[in-house]
Amino acid sequence: MKMDKLWAVFFHLLIIVFVTFPSSGIAQIEPSNKYLAERNVALIMEGFTFTSGLQPNQQGIPNCIGTEIIRGGCHGSGFITKEDGTIVTNFHVIRRTTRGQAKFEDGSTFEIRNIKVYDPINDLAILKISGERRFSKVNLGDSNQVEPRDKVLAVGNPMGMGINVTEGRISQVVRDDNRVVAIIRHTAAIAPGNSGGALFKGENVIGVNVSTIVNPQIGGSTGFHQAIPINKAKELLQNPEYNRLIPLQNAFPPDAASIIQKIKASGPEGVLHAVNGQVPAATPEKGGIWPLAFSVYEMEDILVFVESPGKDLRIIIADAGGKLIGCGDEKMPDYEMLFFSSEYRQEIVIGVVNFDKQPANFGLKVFKIIW
Repeated sequence: MKMDKLWAVFFHLLIIVFVTFPSSGIAQIEPSNKYLAERNVALIMEGFTFTSGLQPNQQGIPNCIGTEIIRGGCHGSGFITKEDGTIVTNFHVIRRTTRGQAKFEDGSTFEIRNIKVYDPINDLAILKISGERRFSKVNLGDSNQVEPRDKVLAVGNPMGMGINVTEGRISQVVRDDNRVVAIIRHTAAIAPGNSGGALFKGENVIGVNVSTIVNPQIGGSTGFHQAIPINKAKELLQNPEYNRLIPLQNAFPPDAASIIQKIKASGPEGVLHAVNGQVPAATPEKGGIWPLAFSVYEMEDILVFVESPGKDLRIIIADAGGKLIGCGDEKMPDYEMLFFSSEYRQEIVIGVVNFDKQPANFGLKVFKIIW
């Protein structure tokens, strides 16, 4: 009789184990709405952008003021990783920003004036909320332990609507040659504004949402989305070198003079191209244009600088299809400048244009702006 009771207890426990811990592993603990609301923020960032000389003048044609800087901003997402208000987000969310706000789901808003570090290659940035309050922080998981079919939640600020939660599954895990996770693809819907938001597996953040995969033939979302593995962000968070605060206005100065000072401070590292040449005379046969073709990368900002003593030249930039995407003509007799931003990798052609009937000597330098 005692054995029958023991077997009954055993089978009862076995049923509980199978219900609680399914065959795929230990059941995930779903984060509560309160947990998510306290640890995820909508980001409202203010800053500037380069017009690249394409702002229309009174006649509706590009004004060719290639150094013109105008106010800009964007919505994004982030999540709290330390009690002091340290926030992880995407670099493209905070690029060229001078101040921002972190808004929680309950409506409370906090100023963001400082950045700790950014990593343009992996599209990551670490911000810091200004204030003395202690914040609830997320649990950081191990992105090398994720697998296809794992259930995930994407939390973010799509279209500037505020904190929003969607569900999906990991559809693909892309690993590098060392079997380290390089990118996570999933089906939890995201949209512009979700950038920098957390991808949760249970109560652990395992990725930073970055983009929607678009059909290259017809455009539009494919229903698949990408996240940066959280282990890449953990490397930045754990590096003592980045335990610092840099005012956003110092990291991204919003005036041409300060930007040029940054370029000078970067030294040879910031020089992409340096050439001397002679642009032909402006005749119908020769056209008066000297071209330079090269590649620019996503989220890359450059300065094109042309010295031409005694000559008033013009700088133009065209894409691979010949479309004008930059124009600098300050009507200066000795030099021209042009700020240009590329949001994606592309082939461009820089043209030095001569309107004179005589050939013009010039020196051209292309600098990468190392923020």
